[in-house]
Amino acid sequence: NKYGVDATRYMLLREGVPHMDGNFCHKRMVHYLNLELADTLGNLLNRTSSSGVNPDQIIPPWEKKFQNWETEISKDLMNHLEALPEKVEMSFENFNFYEGIVHVMDVLRVTNHFVQDEKPWELKKTDKERLQFVLALSLESLRVSGILLQPIIPTISQQLLNKLNVPEHQRTFQATKENTWNNFENNSRHLDNSKVVLFRKIKE
Repeated sequence: NKYGVDATRYMLLREGVPHMDGNFCHKRMVHYLNLELADTLGNLLNRTSSSGVNPDQIIPPWEKKFQNWETEISKDLMNHLEALPEKVEMSFENFNFYEGIVHVMDVLRVTNHFVQDEKPWELKKTDKERLQFVLALSLESLRVSGILLQPIIPTISQQLLNKLNVPEHQRTFQATKENTWNNFENNSRHLDNSKVVLFRKIKE
């Protein structure tokens, strides 16, 4: 079809409410696909993996000194990420897939807000240590979100997790509960060198 399998799955599950008739609308579908898959998810990956902002093409390891740069937004994001797996699990188990999707997208929107507030494109010139913190937290949000979205958009999630070089055995639900800031022994990981466009914006 014109949207692709993952996009169609996403919209059907995004709009489908148990025990109620679905209400398909082409214009609404294009709006959500562009807003959430292209902008909220896809652009976040682009912003944090571009060679301009992330020249070493790595996911920095979490360091204790990162606490020096924590803000209200970053603390809020970390709290959201810690609570997200349980929220999504409960939603999916009750077949409220739309609710689980909304939970993930809400966290990704907070992540985009965090990136916009921190301005990594400026930090690369003024504060490279703080830039490592911004990249580490933003890419961690993408990792967790990518794993949780696997039942919804399996192909897009696979592309995202491949780009983040997440090993196959670490793409489990349990892995979403193991946040990088709780493991100071984690090593930096290189991003995959392939160029990825998670979802191309649909022209209306």
